[in-house]
Amino acid sequence: MDKINLQQRAAAITDSLSDLSPTYAVLVLNCALRRVLSALPEVDSSLLANSTEIRSFTFIRVPGFHSKIERNPEIKKFINERIAIPYTKLAALCVEQFGVEDSPTKSSIHRYVTRLRAQLGLQTKHRKEKQRASHKR
Repeated sequence: MDKINLQQRAAAITDSLSDLSPTYAVLVLNCALRRVLSALPEVDSSLLANSTEIRSFTFIRVPGFHSKIERNPEIKKFINERIAIPYTKLAALCVEQFGVEDSPTKSSIHRYVTRLRAQLGLQTKHRKEKQRASHKR
């Protein structure tokens, strides 16, 4: 496919999104990219949950929107019941349980667990070590 054809196709896509707000357009594009990647035979669904390369360009976090965890009580319960599992493994389990489209990313699981621990007054080991280091100075 040549550069001109790519630009024409990109223009057609952006024209079709022109009636949406920029935030919603990004969400639609993220969903479309996820579908395209999951349809490729060489992309295993577990890679979509674990690959930082794929996630870095396909799953843009839009401020002001609640994560899939916050929007879906079933996912929230699933994660709460497995909160001690490493985030990468938990993200892969979510893909197995809920599918690629509905699963939260490893990063969103980490943000959720961090927020949950803060709400409960629990500190992570990393924060405790930082506090100890700052008191030693």
